[in-house]
Amino acid sequence: MERRNEETLKTHLRHVVKEARMANKLTQAECARRMGIARQTYLDFENAKTLPKVDLIYDFAELTQRSLSYFLPPLGVTLEGHILVKSETWEKMSQLNEELRTCLAR
Repeated sequence: MERRNEETLKTHLRHVVKEARMANKLTQAECARRMGIARQTYLDFENAKTLPKVDLIYDFAELTQRSLSYFLPPLGVTLEGHILVKSETWEKMSQLNEELRTCLAR
């Protein structure tokens, strides 16, 4: 993954993870404990120091009662070959979003 795209993805995740945690009135330590991970692992996740694996995002989505799609990256981030999204899925999502933009522009 290109460095620029990786940083964009980390920034996106930092924002949505913190937002989801705060909306559920959870502390960082409580999230780590309930997810069964080290506090530092959670801090690295929320502070965008590392890109989490899908299972960590899934656990967090369940904890915060959010859909997994809530944590998907913004449009324009290419994730080819990355563990979060398969290339085919990314292409389908991009096509659907383009179709939606076309409909809304009418």
